[in-house]
Amino acid sequence: MDNILSFIMANIPFLIFIGVFPLMIYIGYLGRQKQKAKMKDIAMKLGLQLSEGRLTPQITGRPQNISNARDFNTYQASKKLAGNGFIKELLSMMSPLSLTGKYKGYDVRITVTKRDKATYTEFKTAFPRPLGLGLKINANNLLLKQFILGQKGKTVQAGNEPFDKKIQVNGNDPLKIKYLLTLENQRSLLDLFSVYPSTVVDDQGISISVRGFTDDSQKCSAVLDRMTAAAKHFSHN
Repeated sequence: MDNILSFIMANIPFLIFIGVFPLMIYIGYLGRQKQKAKMKDIAMKLGLQLSEGRLTPQITGRPQNISNARDFNTYQASKKLAGNGFIKELLSMMSPLSLTGKYKGYDVRITVTKRDKATYTEFKTAFPRPLGLGLKINANNLLLKQFILGQKGKTVQAGNEPFDKKIQVNGNDPLKIKYLLTLENQRSLLDLFSVYPSTVVDDQGISISVRGFTDDSQKCSAVLDRMTAAAKHFSHN
């Protein structure tokens, strides 16, 4: 009895770990299932497709060279493990859930990610083709200006004080970029940045990061509506 008590006292941290860790994994699994169900609902309502994290090729794919019975048994065991729904879900939890597809004619992606211990919903709308201007449009702030000083490209002024005061434009071809910044485009960007200050526009498209999990299809649609409205001003030039 004394030996058992001594063992328990000496290994309390380890015993707590093996008790709490599986519980945390299971809670994470349940959260993932709930999040996936909501994203499936959003995908159905917006006409998008759900993309889940995939298992590694080492588990899902057959090894190129199985030289002996031991290797074959290991492969078979891995295959059975991969077929377990719960284990498969645990492994896929390492990759974010995404929604992809066409929305109002544009390729879009909605991804739920974690960074700095917080959840974010990342929205991306791609232009039909890259602009090739070294374009970077962000909210105008002091930290951004300090960052841009060390980057390639030139700051572009639209000549519209409300726009230039709120939005920072940078790129390699100021003349072409200024040509893109029509009054309609400026109004569209001002509307976008006023609601989503985290907006970034580059040669590839428009990105917005929203803190938290945007689990409502109408809210997702509202973000994408503003993004595609802004994207059309870059797509026709």
